[in-house]
Amino acid sequence: MLKSEVRFVGFDDGSFRKRDTSVIVVGAVLRGSSVLEGVLSTYIQIDGDDATTNLTTLINHSKHRGQLRCIFLDGIAFGGFNVVDINALNKNTGLPVVVVSRKKPNMRLIKRALKNVPNHDHKWKLIKSSGPVYKFRNIYFQHIGCTKDEARDFLSVSLDRSSLPECIRVAHLIATGVSRGESTARP
Repeated sequence: MLKSEVRFVGFDDGSFRKRDTSVIVVGAVLRGSSVLEGVLSTYIQIDGDDATTNLTTLINHSKHRGQLRCIFLDGIAFGGFNVVDINALNKNTGLPVVVVSRKKPNMRLIKRALKNVPNHDHKWKLIKSSGPVYKFRNIYFQHIGCTKDEARDFLSVSLDRSSLPECIRVAHLIATGVSRGESTARP
């Protein structure tokens, strides 16, 4: 059983417009499901291939790195189809990665949508290599670097106000607020 004070980082991206070339990705570091201890951010290219590298660098250079027990991602891709290689993220940070979503991913629709972005064959391989999708309560998850039961334990400790881990919920609020603020400030 995990202690309720374990630290997680959860990532979500901000909103973007069709003409944008990059989008902010925010990480919220929480102790359990209640105490915000830090905020991380980076920019990634929309439909690009830099999400894995940027998240790895951000985590490994964070002052919180030594205390983190798990990385949560709100979906496998940010900024459209900038797909995170969760195997490489796990390997290069040494931390388990748990990808969560409210809806079960429809692989047929994802594969069809990928045809519209550069490097789609490679992105599809990354998605397929992310392992099976499991259900926990009313969300779905994939995991790497931990067992299915450990991933469920991480989810149990991280849930509070919504069906998503609190670190993802907070990251979403920050990323959305920042990106909407940027959108209105842009010419």
